[in-house]
Amino acid sequence: MAGPAAATVSTTDDERIAFILDDKRFWVPYPEANEAMKLMKEMRAAPRETRPLNLAIIGPPSSGKSQLLRVFAERNTPPYDPNEDNPTLPVLRIDMPEAPEQASFVRELLAGIGAHYSTREPVDELVRRLTVFSTSLGIELFVVDEFHNGFKGTKRQQDILLNLTRGISSRTGVPIAIAGIDKVENFLKADPQLSTRFRRLHLPVWKENEATLMFLKTFEQKLGLKERSQLATTPLRSLILRLTGGATGQICRLLRSSAVVAIRNGTEKITEVILEDRAHYLPRET
Repeated sequence: MAGPAAATVSTTDDERIAFILDDKRFWVPYPEANEAMKLMKEMRAAPRETRPLNLAIIGPPSSGKSQLLRVFAERNTPPYDPNEDNPTLPVLRIDMPEAPEQASFVRELLAGIGAHYSTREPVDELVRRLTVFSTSLGIELFVVDEFHNGFKGTKRQQDILLNLTRGISSRTGVPIAIAGIDKVENFLKADPQLSTRFRRLHLPVWKENEATLMFLKTFEQKLGLKERSQLATTPLRSLILRLTGGATGQICRLLRSSAVVAIRNGTEKITEVILEDRAHYLPRET
């Protein structure tokens, strides 16, 4: 019998399932994610400067970018209420709006801190207010997920948004961590000044190698099922990779939902049959 994860040893089945399905608590580390967490912590701790060093987390769809950013923000941000006395917000996380206009980006950042704004306010005024709030709230890091969403317009609109990104970082002195699909690399290269300010970290697509074996072993331990599933061994490892394309997000969805089934049906282990069945419910990337 494989000992369940420490967090689930003496809990009921319903509590174990709740733990597995809870994005805030269920997190399986791996080297690239650990490196991203480390870099963002260093960015938080760095003194403010006019050219802060930023971070771009790049990976294909379902590579685990969004969960990584959510986990970091939740672990590094205390409960935030803009109406309380002297609120603080060390990490401000948003999703890039799906609009190729610079005002939408700044408005989303202001909305993330609960600030009111007028749609008639010019961009410069919005950025000025964001700069003031970044100081008063003690913001140490901007985190922008789905960064590629803002680049669906013309080349000129893309250039303007890149200039705005550089301007926000320079005027506030707050570093920015962005995440997006591979085309983000091309957006950054289009602006040499901005490109030099961003370190790149590429998230993996899992393949038949030692890193995948270790990842699946860690994942199985975290699930805390009462019987060994042997996820890291053939044939389950190969099946998992085939069903998910090696994408971190898809692997997480597949294994977590499979573990829930294994708990509910009493088998307490993930089997090929369960994996094949749960794979039908995975979202399909377009």
